[in-house]
Amino acid sequence: MNDTTRVALHYADGNETVNVRVLPDFDHELQGMSVSVDGQPGTITRGRATTSLYWECADRTYSVHDGLSAEEKLSIAESIECTAANGQEERGVP
Repeated sequence: MNDTTRVALHYADGNETVNVRVLPDFDHELQGMSVSVDGQPGTITRGRATTSLYWECADRTYSVHDGLSAEEKLSIAESIECTAANGQEERGVP
């Protein structure tokens, strides 16, 4: 049995929609602009109608999709605390 958990949050206010996901088993090569999220490597990808931000922390990949600018996605990403499976915080700054 695979011991992983996927989490997806969907926010909508009638005008904009934002999805935040935690992907513990994500192993895709991403093409896009390299960014830093609290000292962790990240990538902003561009699709047909939206941009997405992916970043790694501990043993998980996080993502923010839809409805916002790249700068707003980075702000959301930096507000998410990254915790390893052992419960230790792994932010860029302790």
